[in-house]
Amino acid sequence: MKTKFLGAVLAAALLAGPALAQEKPNDKLTFTANVTGVSEYSFRGISQTDNNPALQGSLEAAITITPLVTGYISLWGSNVHFVPEVVTGGASAELDFTIGFRGAVDSFGWDVKYIYYAYPGAGAALNYDFQEVAAAVNYDFGFVIPTLGINHTNQFFGDSGKATYVYGGVKVPIPFTEFSPRVVANIGRQKVEANATYGVPDYTDWNVGLYATFFGALDVGIQYVDTNIKSGQCVNATLDDLCDARVIGSIGYTLTF
Repeated sequence: MKTKFLGAVLAAALLAGPALAQEKPNDKLTFTANVTGVSEYSFRGISQTDNNPALQGSLEAAITITPLVTGYISLWGSNVHFVPEVVTGGASAELDFTIGFRGAVDSFGWDVKYIYYAYPGAGAALNYDFQEVAAAVNYDFGFVIPTLGINHTNQFFGDSGKATYVYGGVKVPIPFTEFSPRVVANIGRQKVEANATYGVPDYTDWNVGLYATFFGALDVGIQYVDTNIKSGQCVNATLDDLCDARVIGSIGYTLTF
C-alpha cells in the first residue's frame, strides 16, 4: 500500500510539471544532481551508519511556477547500517522522496514539503518506512541567514508513533575569499510519542560546521555534531557512540542543468 501511494504521488508530480510548462511557456525547468561522500551519516544527531562513511546522492527537478513560487520533486539516497540488524537483518540504504514548493519575497524565503523515507530491504515487520510534512522559513540579512523549521509525522520510524522535530539555525557567510566560506549552525528538538519503541528519549541535537565551495561546484566541509542523550539511553546501553559528540567531514559535487 505504501509503495502504491508513493508511486501515485510521484506520478502526479511528474505529470504536473509538463502541464505547468504548457500553461506558462516562460517557466524554467532545472535539474540539480549531487554526489557527496561523508565520514559518517548523522540524522538529527544520531549515526545511521555505525560511525562509518557514507556515499550519498540526489537528483532534483524544479520548475518556476511564478516569480515567487517554485515547485520541485527530488530523490535522495544514502547507505545505512543499523547495528541491531547484524542479527535481525534489514535495510542497507535509505531513499527519501520529496515533493514541495518553495519561494522568496525579497529577503524572506519559505519551503513546504512532503517527504517519504524508504528503507529498501527492511522487512515489513520492522516498520522502518515513514513520512513527514515539513515547513521552514528564513530571512537573508546579508551578514547572517537565520532559519526556523518543523517536521511532523503521525507514525515515525519503527512504528514509534507521532513525532515532531523543531529546529533553528543560522548560516553566516564569510566574505573574505572567492570560495564562499560559511559557518552553519543548527539546534533541534526531537519529540517521539513512543520513546521505548524508537530507542531514545526525547532529545536535543546541535551541530556547527565550516563549509567552502571550490570551482563553483565542489563543496568541502567539516562539522561538529552532538546530542544531550545520556549514557545508556542511545538505542541500548552498548551503543552510546551513535549519539556521542563527533566530527564529520564531507566533500560533494553539484551539477545544475
